[in-house]
Amino acid sequence: MPGAGSSSSAEDLLAGELPGDTMEETLQRLRQCVEEAKYFEALQQYKSLAARRKPEAAEVLCSGAIAMLTHRQGEEGFELGMLLVDHLTSADHEVSAGSVLRVRAVSDALRE
Repeated sequence: MPGAGSSSSAEDLLAGELPGDTMEETLQRLRQCVEEAKYFEALQQYKSLAARRKPEAAEVLCSGAIAMLTHRQGEEGFELGMLLVDHLTSADHEVSAGSVLRVRAVSDALRE
């Protein structure tokens, strides 16, 4: 069936990922999307990436929230921040000092 093996690649591209990218490279690409004022596209990609990469979801959501808030995109930043809190308070995630720092960083960005 044509294209059957390409759905994963299409999903990766929708989530801002390119084959062989590190998480930092992917997050940099998403921050660039925010820099280019493609806010809706970036929001959807941050959410998709966080859903697909659960181990790195806190990093993804925190990065996205701060990027959006820095660019005065309050609703988008707040949405990603709330998703971060939901993720951190889920039953399968232990709260750590790093978790608290991420929430504080988003909170600080909200105030600026």
